[in-house]
Amino acid sequence: MFDIGTADRAEDLVTRRARHYLATAHPSSMVAETPSGELVAVALTRQLGSRVFLAWAAVRETFQNRGIMRAMLDAFPAGAPGLQRTILCSTDPKAMRRYSLLGLPLHPTVSACGILRPGAVQTPTGAIESSVAEAEAVLEPIAEAVRGSGYAIDIPLMDAQGDRAHVVDGAVAIRAGGIVRALVARTPEAGALALRAALAAAPSGATIHVNQMRAGQDWAIREALAAGLPLSPDGPIFSDPPLSPLHLPNGSWC
Repeated sequence: MFDIGTADRAEDLVTRRARHYLATAHPSSMVAETPSGELVAVALTRQLGSRVFLAWAAVRETFQNRGIMRAMLDAFPAGAPGLQRTILCSTDPKAMRRYSLLGLPLHPTVSACGILRPGAVQTPTGAIESSVAEAEAVLEPIAEAVRGSGYAIDIPLMDAQGDRAHVVDGAVAIRAGGIVRALVARTPEAGALALRAALAAAPSGATIHVNQMRAGQDWAIREALAAGLPLSPDGPIFSDPPLSPLHLPNGSWC
C-alpha cells in the first residue's frame, strides 16, 4: 500500500528539509539576489568530514541562461580550500558541462529503476528494519569509516520523513518508500545484503530507485539485476577523490 499524504503534509516536509539544509550549510554556500533583494539563485554546499559537496543548486526560471549559476559554481573550489569536492550530477547535459569545467574528475554511473515482481526479493536472514535513529549506533561507525562522516546531523529529518533503516552485520541501508537513499558497508558482501533487505521491504507496487552506482560497485549492480531491475545511464558523479565503493549516496544526503 502507498502512504498518500495531503498537499499540506508535502509542503511541510519540503519546508522542513529546506530549513535543515540551510541550517547545516557549509560557508562556501552562495545566493544571488537582485539589487532590490529578490532571491534568484542558490548554490548550497554541505560538509562531510574532509569532503564538501554541492547539495542543492537552483536558479529561478525567469533568471536562467544569464550565467548566474556559472559564476556561483566558479567560486565553489575557492570556497572550500583544503577540502575534497563532490557533486552528484543529474543527466542534464548543461550541468555535466558546467561541472566538468570545474576540473573535477568525472565518474560515470548507472541506476536501477523499476517495479519489483511480487516475491522477487527475500529479506536476508538476520536483517533488521527500524527507524534510522534506532539504527544510529550501528550506522555511525560504518558511515564514518567509509563516508568520512556519520549521518547524526540528518537523522532527525530522516525519521521525520519516515525513512527506514535496514541493518545487517556490517552494513546499513536507508530507504524511503522505494528509494534507496543511502547505503554504507564494511564489505561488498555486507553491502549486497543490506541492499537486498531494503529492496525486499519496499512497498508493493512502488517504483524502486537505486541511483548512481559506479565502478567498483558490482555488488550493488548484481543485486539490482538479480531483483529484476533494468539498468540505465544516470548522471555522473564529479569527485576528487572518488567516493568509496562501499558507499551508495543519494542526492542531498550524499
